Amino acid sequence: MRSIPVLLVAALLTGCGTPTRPPVVTSDGFVHYTGSGTFDCAGRPVSFDGYHNDVRLRGPCTSVRVVGGHNDLDIAVAPAGTIQLVGSHNDVTWRQIQAGAPPTLSDQGVGNTFHHELAETY
Repeated sequence: MRSIPVLLVAALLTGCGTPTRPPVVTSDGFVHYTGSGTFDCAGRPVSFDGYHNDVRLRGPCTSVRVVGGHNDLDIAVAPAGTIQLVGSHNDVTWRQIQAGAPPTLSDQGVGNTFHHELAETY
């Protein structure tokens, strides 16, 4: 019975977010990330699939799809990039990292928000 308190403490120390796993590239070409942290888009299409995480996606992010829910995301998007929210209750702050056409923002979920933050420099 001593393992139950130890497991509870371990769960509390790791937080409520989705555990971070190595990225997986699927047949549709998306790199799938989960868990809190800073991840690099490197110009590849990215799908974020976690729940209850704090995420920074560094650019250039050309295509980002958020399937999870209750996440706080900070995204460095490329000119004419796309951010698609399929999950629910995600809070997305985005900044365009270079001059050019603004990104396409798509919200197909419920209770999501977008916040535009000006980039410090292009």
